[in-house]
Amino acid sequence: MLAQQKLSLDDVTPGGKGYEIKTPKNLPQLQWWSDTLVFEENNAIVRLRPATQKKELLCTLDQLNAALIKAELPPRKKFPSFFMPAKKATVFFQAKDTVLMYNTRTEAIQKIVFMKGSQHIDYCAQNGCFAYTIDNNLWLNNGENNLPITAGTDKAIVHGQAVHRNEFGIRKGTFWSPKGNYLAFYTMDESMVSKHTLLDNSCNPPKPKVIAYPAAGEASHWVKIGIYSVKTGKIAYLNTGAPFDRYFTNLSWTPDEKELLVAELNRTQKLCELKAYSIRQGTVRILFSESSNTFVEPEHPPFFIDSMHYLWLSKRSGYQHIYCYHLTNNSYKTLTKGDWNVVDMLGIHEASGTVLFSSTEASPLEKNLYALSVADGKQVQISTEGGQHQGLVSASGQFLVDQYSALTIPRKIDLYRIPENNSVRLLSAENPYLSVAMPEIQLGKITSVDKQTDLYYRLTLPVNFSPKKKYPVVVYVYGGPHVQLVQNTWLGGSKGWELYMAQQGFVCFSLDGRGAEGKGKVYEDLLYNNIGKIPLEDQLEGIAFLQSLPFVDSTRMGVYGWSFGGFMALQLMLKTPGIFKAAVAGGAVTDWRLYEAMYGERYMQTPAENQQGYAENDVSNFVSNLTGKLLLIHCELDPVVRIAHAEKFLQAANAAHKKVPFIRYQKHEHNVHGKDRVGLFKTISAFFEQHLCVF
Repeated sequence: MLAQQKLSLDDVTPGGKGYEIKTPKNLPQLQWWSDTLVFEENNAIVRLRPATQKKELLCTLDQLNAALIKAELPPRKKFPSFFMPAKKATVFFQAKDTVLMYNTRTEAIQKIVFMKGSQHIDYCAQNGCFAYTIDNNLWLNNGENNLPITAGTDKAIVHGQAVHRNEFGIRKGTFWSPKGNYLAFYTMDESMVSKHTLLDNSCNPPKPKVIAYPAAGEASHWVKIGIYSVKTGKIAYLNTGAPFDRYFTNLSWTPDEKELLVAELNRTQKLCELKAYSIRQGTVRILFSESSNTFVEPEHPPFFIDSMHYLWLSKRSGYQHIYCYHLTNNSYKTLTKGDWNVVDMLGIHEASGTVLFSSTEASPLEKNLYALSVADGKQVQISTEGGQHQGLVSASGQFLVDQYSALTIPRKIDLYRIPENNSVRLLSAENPYLSVAMPEIQLGKITSVDKQTDLYYRLTLPVNFSPKKKYPVVVYVYGGPHVQLVQNTWLGGSKGWELYMAQQGFVCFSLDGRGAEGKGKVYEDLLYNNIGKIPLEDQLEGIAFLQSLPFVDSTRMGVYGWSFGGFMALQLMLKTPGIFKAAVAGGAVTDWRLYEAMYGERYMQTPAENQQGYAENDVSNFVSNLTGKLLLIHCELDPVVRIAHAEKFLQAANAAHKKVPFIRYQKHEHNVHGKDRVGLFKTISAFFEQHLCVF
């Protein structure tokens, strides 16, 4: 019998040499091309017709390279990223300042060349145009020429990019209308926002990068929305009016292109109004409003199911559910309800009016797929096996691809026909760790201090575990909103680093508190005005559970977290001294007064309105409590949690005569990626091995 292999950090860390080998098999670049599936397989783009299950080659790498050479372009060693947005047999490959359009029938390549420095490329299949940005301006390529949409010279004015620091579900800054006649875009004025300098010390001399960063309570950028007419080349801005520091989110065109819907929030985020702006008349009407004593957080644009009805995802009940609104008379009906969350709307089966969506109804640890009839409210679960399911719906809604995994399922991909919901399996990936000595991973739950709320945990036992031994523990923590660490997904959502540490003889533990993703806004509201209190209480319940286990050595416990998790690691180390012998805090928020307004004010209001809350969550105020070993890590170019957080904490530690080692990572932003990530975890692992005394 062959000896089982041991994992290295290169095997389990993204950027490591062996990482891809240990990743479950997939169908790379899987996507819909109208109602036909396409994906990459054996150095070729393969087309699969759902009705017949027959595959055909659209393009091989050799064919692509032959066309590239003929077009006097360099060949590729592997397939570049591609997309197929048009109905014609054309594959789009994106390269630097270029999109290559490969015709699978003629094997010819058309080259679309953008202006140098192009970013944020947004293609419209209806008119064949590309919108893109260069620096702070917006451009258009109509297939023949590059045309400037904006030509501003003020560096504080940014066109065509995401705004409000990517909160509220904002991921882009351009929005094509359904027929391609108009392009809506954001214009952001940052002239009133405080400027901060990030210093790239990998250069000699160091290279400064100045960013506009609106911290809590400070002036925020002003945003307006432009409408560009493809036919006339003219821009008209929506008359959104004052106050100018509102948040303009979740843009969506009506099917007839006559109106643009915008979810607008006031600066306090307690009031959200969905407004419809008339493109031609310049008028505006309020469709409905939502308010809260804490906050409203829209993250999904209106989803039109026909010309007069749209779906809206709202957390007004304390959980996220679907509401169907009439566009003109604003009447609505509730389509889903319960103590669970709709995660996302995936598409609609046009012929039957059936909405396809994902939700946590079956379990807060799972995301399953459902079909819902808008007419009669009948709901059917499509996915049949528990786990974390990602749905991908075809253009007409006739077909649904279900990609999923569970604790012991590496990956499966099923293809469903809608509305019959019968399926065929496209992929069942083998366990890539079959030859590896693996730890046992358990998912379980405890009860919070309120004696009624379930808190879910993941417990990873050491390899070759013996209940008679005592083991050191590392707690991997996040604890904040919008992140869920514990899920019924492959290996329970365990990070590769935890598998490695289990091989080194550690127990690894993670727990999601009441404010975590998937619990519901009713729990997220508990964090209001004191963002660290409830997460700390919940983690301490998890620690008490750990300490009750006979195989846990409570004298050798460590904690590690990044971002909000770094904040939590510091809280646990400083507000409950003596529990943890060692901690690593990476990219940590140390003072919420230094953090961005959009996220910070949502949960904490402004520093002027909530002085006590900000003081209680400034971990620098508790540094004198430090008794164990603490390692602080930060990236120099972090634009999210600026390095000023680490510098302020270190200043306080120095004043309190506390020794805190500090590691800076050059060239990286809010986390360490690529090859350097392997080195990061080697450092963290060695730190815990040294201070938790593994024998």
